[in-house]
Amino acid sequence: MAKEIYEIYQRRRPLKIFLKIMLSIIIIAIVFAVVVFFWFQSYIVYTPEGIRLDIPFLSSDDVPAAAGRPAAASGQD
Repeated sequence: MAKEIYEIYQRRRPLKIFLKIMLSIIIIAIVFAVVVFFWFQSYIVYTPEGIRLDIPFLSSDDVPAAAGRPAAASGQD
C-alpha cells in the first residue's frame, strides 16, 4: 500500500510543476503588459478617427525635428 501512495504522488508532481511554470509565465506577461501600458501612455493620441500610438523613435519622418525651427522666409516682404 505504501508503494501505491508513492506512485500516485510521483504521478501528480509533474502536473504541479507544469502549473507553477504556467502561472509564473502568466504573471510575468501581466506585469509586462501593465509596464508597457504605463510606459507608452504619454504616446497615446486621441483623434476623431480613433486612438493611435504615436511613438517618436519609431517614426520615419523628420517632422518632430523640424517643428521647433522657424519657417523659412518665402520672399514676399
